[in-house]
Amino acid sequence: MSAAIEYSEPRIVRELKAKVNKGKMGPKFRGDAPKVASYLSGLGEAEAMSIEKALAETGKVTVNVPELSTPAEITRDMVSYSIETESRTREKFIPAVIEPSFGVGRILYSLLEHAYYVRDGDDQRRVLQLRPCVAPIKIAILPLSNHEDLKPFVNSICKSYYVFVLICR
Repeated sequence: MSAAIEYSEPRIVRELKAKVNKGKMGPKFRGDAPKVASYLSGLGEAEAMSIEKALAETGKVTVNVPELSTPAEITRDMVSYSIETESRTREKFIPAVIEPSFGVGRILYSLLEHAYYVRDGDDQRRVLQLRPCVAPIKIAILPLSNHEDLKPFVNSICKSYYVFVLICR
């Protein structure tokens, strides 16, 4: 996705253009050719123009590519630089956007992401540990067995917690 800024009037822009001949560079530098080409393409205007001047005078120049252990000898047929001016009416760019929309789904996902974990040393135990202020059920009262005689006790304990506005199951 890209965006563009439209200018009200055309702007004149100077750009350094590097023309790297990879066909000539490949046989000489072999596996290091992409490193040399990347270095030559990324030079600033002053450095590039000094290399262009040396190539015009002697036909070759030696450059120290940081990623190589030995200096690289560049010839006239491997690279050429030029400064071109062009008129632009707009500028394209890729926006870096931080989306400020916080819907309920994103908040809920964030809450669940922070509350869910796996206990150390036991991959079978996964825990959803919600804070009491966001937990829908505050207390779980569980009988030790499904015996019918215990149900009235469980119900009376649950009702006693309703006085404190605590939801229990």
